Amino acid sequence: MDKLSESLTKIVDIARLAPSVHNTQPWRISTQNNSIVVELDPRFTLTDGDPTGRETIISLGIFCEALTLSAATFGFACQSAKLDDRRAELKFDENVSEQARMDADSKIRLLRTRCTDRSIYKMRELSDVDLQSLQASSHIDGVQVMADSDPDHIKKTAGLTAQGIQLALSNPKFRSELSQYVVVQNSHKKRGISVRSLYIPGLIAFVEPFILRLGIALGQEVKLEKKRWLSSSGLVFITTDGDMPEYWFAAGKAYLEVALAIEALGLSQATSAATVEASTFHEDIEQMLGTSKRLQCVIRIGEGQKNRAYSPRVDAAELITSN
Repeated sequence: MDKLSESLTKIVDIARLAPSVHNTQPWRISTQNNSIVVELDPRFTLTDGDPTGRETIISLGIFCEALTLSAATFGFACQSAKLDDRRAELKFDENVSEQARMDADSKIRLLRTRCTDRSIYKMRELSDVDLQSLQASSHIDGVQVMADSDPDHIKKTAGLTAQGIQLALSNPKFRSELSQYVVVQNSHKKRGISVRSLYIPGLIAFVEPFILRLGIALGQEVKLEKKRWLSSSGLVFITTDGDMPEYWFAAGKAYLEVALAIEALGLSQATSAATVEASTFHEDIEQMLGTSKRLQCVIRIGEGQKNRAYSPRVDAAELITSN
């Protein structure tokens, strides 16, 4: 057994902390020679929530970037990360510099504490230095990161997000699929969104999957989500030169870099695909930003809850198909 295979469980045990769409974690991981191969597990990919597959491929990029960081802490340097249809292969060697290992260690500490906070935030003024640090956090080819604290842009994005969510929730199949990934307190589910991260009243949280499935009080849910986005201190937009799967994958790699930079600033974060996927809302955002690039991700940032609610994760051993 080669060294990469011997370290795989330890590498995945860290990388599994990376976010994914609805926290589905649809990974099947194996090693081949000097490579880590990640394939999608069809049992945990979304049909109605991600019909184009964009959000899943973005999530795959996020996970592969987390694998790259994690592997570096164990002495493996990623030489290439290639997407082949719905499968990614990461090639490694053992030529990690001490500086690269230290940088990876620092980012892994941020990955361990990062979480998605879906609460209503408190306002926190963002300096130009803060915004510039977020824009400079990614070095992925074909990807541009734009950080913005303009109140008018926050208001417009909040409105479009609410409209997008209203469209999504009007689809019973979407609601049914999403409800399966809502994790109530004391559940044994290892995949899905913890209701604790929504910071809604206890009784409502307990029945949230049923409310969602039946389509009860959808208008209130849309209003609440708009209020969440209006509470943002700033927004981060990730755009790409094109709109093919390879660009989605690159956007995912950039997403993790940005997410860790947000965590380094001591800010909370949450994301929504509503403006990316629904109707032509992405064009409205692109016009607002004055860019010809394609919007792939939107992250809201601000001062969130001090007591963080973490969603569950699948054990590393369950994600690995062979060594």
